[in-house]
Amino acid sequence: MRLLLTTLALLCALAVAARPAVADTTVTTTASQLSIAAAPGVANAVTIGPGGSPGTVRVSDAADTLTYDSATCLPAGVGAADCPATGTVSLAMGDGDDTLSAAAAPVPLTVDAGTGDDTIDVANGRFDAVQCGDGVDDASHADAEDALDAACEVKSPSAGPPDTRIVTRPRAVTRDRNGLFMFDATRPAGFQCAFDTPVFSACDRNAAFPGLADGGHALLVRAVDLVGNADPSPAAYDFVVDTVAPTVTLTATPAAPTNHTTADFAFTTTETPAAMDCRLDAGAWAACDRLTATRYTGLAESAHTVTVRATDAAGNAGSATYTWTVDLTPPAAAFTAAPGALTSDTAPAFAVSAEAGAALACSVDGAAFAACTATPAIPAVADGTHRLRVQATDAAGNSTVIEHTWTQDSVRPQTALTGGPASSIAVNSASATFTFASQAGARFECSLDGGAWRTCGSPATYGGLANGNSMPIQTKFE
Repeated sequence: MRLLLTTLALLCALAVAARPAVADTTVTTTASQLSIAAAPGVANAVTIGPGGSPGTVRVSDAADTLTYDSATCLPAGVGAADCPATGTVSLAMGDGDDTLSAAAAPVPLTVDAGTGDDTIDVANGRFDAVQCGDGVDDASHADAEDALDAACEVKSPSAGPPDTRIVTRPRAVTRDRNGLFMFDATRPAGFQCAFDTPVFSACDRNAAFPGLADGGHALLVRAVDLVGNADPSPAAYDFVVDTVAPTVTLTATPAAPTNHTTADFAFTTTETPAAMDCRLDAGAWAACDRLTATRYTGLAESAHTVTVRATDAAGNAGSATYTWTVDLTPPAAAFTAAPGALTSDTAPAFAVSAEAGAALACSVDGAAFAACTATPAIPAVADGTHRLRVQATDAAGNSTVIEHTWTQDSVRPQTALTGGPASSIAVNSASATFTFASQAGARFECSLDGGAWRTCGSPATYGGLANGNSMPIQTKFE
């Protein structure tokens, strides 16, 4: 019996001595990150899944001893531990034919498969990154969004390089010179940009290309995942920077001033506008009637201003302004000099006052109006009744017509003595009565013995006459 026990103890010692010394699989925690290093020289069988409490993962290696910091991780059965991890878990597999089972991992994984023929299952719905090494590695159990490098001999049929998306970008035509973009990819990745060049270089997820010149620009951007797979079909975007405002030219406007209450405008621009807006006075902007013309009606009598604004596709705006006055009031005009209603003057003088700047035109006896001055010269006319009309027209086209009518009589009236003392013989009376006549409307003046002419009428009687008196009579017609 004693011999048997001795023999068994010797065999056990020989077995222990024959087992090679290997390292343990170690787990290290740093903040929210968890790092696992599988032992070399062993065909490790690592499993990563949810821990027993929120914010933890359970790590086990069925083929090796698990070493961890008991201050941060808790034992979870034979060869397993629950460790805090809310960020990512990185795993460095050993040099054997290792197996990773992480289909239930609650956080993203970064895996370095190392050497050996490894089997990797990371179909956990997370953004995982797998770097395969020497040997034949099977990563067929992976999600489409996982990053698997080219060294993985067997891959998920849906796995591949990342796809790149341009999330935000400048407008197709913009006046912004900053070139602001935001990119995204179907899995965690960095980005490379080729802006106005065929050469790619690293760029940020939120990229800017400030100081852009006016003109066309082109961007190519590709995502490069965590194991170096680059999107073979980069996302592309072309756009134009335009900071030059269109020039607006008014080609038709109302007269200034005008007596029309409708105003028509026509205009052109140096480029085809995206919008053409018009504004009357201090009113609100509104779309013009057409891209080349607009009309306003029912305008009040006052000064008005129209502004026409062209906005291009980039948002640059240029404008043109026109101010004019609607004047509906006829100008004031009046005669300041004119002959009396009855005159013997064959060259009567006229003078007219009118609103400053008004144009004058004259018409005599119904003739066509012709330009004249404020002291119109009247052509010689025959005796009779005549009419002078003067038209004053202001700058807006409003007119006022004034007129003056007069009768010209340049023929001297004839006086007939129809009764009185005999003129051929002396009379012995100290008084004398005279009767006389002339044309209708005539008035008479009498002068006795060369004295002053005095108004008189027929009959005219004079008394107290001295010897030798005489009596001339003249007639005036008014």
